[in-house]
Amino acid sequence: MWFSPDEIHTEALKMLIEQNLPKVVKEIREKVRQFFFDFEDAELQITAKQITEHMVGWRYDSYYILRECKTHFNVDFLRDEKGNRKLKRCVYKWKIYSDMDAMEDNFTVRTEKQVGQPLVFKRKDFLTDYEIQALCHEKQEKTPF
Repeated sequence: MWFSPDEIHTEALKMLIEQNLPKVVKEIREKVRQFFFDFEDAELQITAKQITEHMVGWRYDSYYILRECKTHFNVDFLRDEKGNRKLKRCVYKWKIYSDMDAMEDNFTVRTEKQVGQPLVFKRKDFLTDYEIQALCHEKQEKTPF
């Protein structure tokens, strides 16, 4: 090979790889990123059924969702201290905006509770350090002293 992998791995190649990801992966990534922007949680614990229902709209099978999440996001099931899969009641929450044209944060939070084996998505894997710092700074500005 004439070129090293470092020379070939350019921004254009990154964009090409990103554009060729499966549609379900792009949808889940965007919804998980939005969750971390909307809520201050450090991690999201969500079952495959909740992902299917709320993030991708029943278009994909739960097993396909699990496979794609493990492959592309390197997430795993919630585990206990011994490394065994843990069953848990997961609460997935999302914002419903009442008036999309208003500039105010006029929304209600809906929740979905489900017992199952949740996948664990970590905020640091989906947001850049700059985005996390901006969110923490915004939170401090809103908190009265």
